[in-house]
Amino acid sequence: MVQLKYVKKRRLRKRMGIVAVSSFTGISLLVLVSFLGRTVGTFTVSLDNNKVEMSLSKTSDFAEPTTYLRVNDINKYIPYTYSSLPSESKLDDENTISYTNSSGNLYYFKYTFFVKNTGKVTSGYTFRINVTDNKLADNGSNLLDLLRLQVFENKVVEGQEPTHNTRGKVYARHSLTATGDNFEAEDISDVAGEKATPFESDSQLLHFDYAVMMPEDVMRYTVVFWMEGSDPECKGNVPKNASLRLGIDINAYEKE
Repeated sequence: MVQLKYVKKRRLRKRMGIVAVSSFTGISLLVLVSFLGRTVGTFTVSLDNNKVEMSLSKTSDFAEPTTYLRVNDINKYIPYTYSSLPSESKLDDENTISYTNSSGNLYYFKYTFFVKNTGKVTSGYTFRINVTDNKLADNGSNLLDLLRLQVFENKVVEGQEPTHNTRGKVYARHSLTATGDNFEAEDISDVAGEKATPFESDSQLLHFDYAVMMPEDVMRYTVVFWMEGSDPECKGNVPKNASLRLGIDINAYEKE
């Protein structure tokens, strides 16, 4: 789960690369809102085996296999932009940590973990990212309007160079602009013409099935969350008392 709360700050205008966005020299500022990831907040990944044998791990060697992963002490969040994220190969790496600036503020949260079929039967699983709690601000603002999400999914093959495929480019809630009865897709960021894949709902952001997991197969997942500073809703009064909790559930099953 991830818990986010607002505090009033300023954000950097979009710049390519981490070095540029971490330096205030010569960069114009916009008055926007930013976020506070409470140290009591956590991010969790849970695995329900349903009579098959599968494990989670924070490392590819599965030195400490488990069915539950937890991250404590998430730092403060401030708005960021998609174009300033590191390369996919750097993000989708078990050795890369979430980026913070010199003040300890978190520009994005990334988490890499592995799923392994440790049993003797072919299995599959359903992967879900859920909203477990969403408290709107006193003025009705919704943190989901600013949230962006990217998911990397890759099979680990011994002796082969890692690939960095994504499940959709970037996910976001629908925009607040509607055509008839339908909301339009949200912009990924302020890069013209790039639209995000819409969240499935306000309670389940996405889900998919990985249908064939042979014995000893290993999959690597990296999830990346950030609050998009170029979103039209990232401005104005601070939405007081807003919070958002997220979690990943993986439900495994035997493949018939």
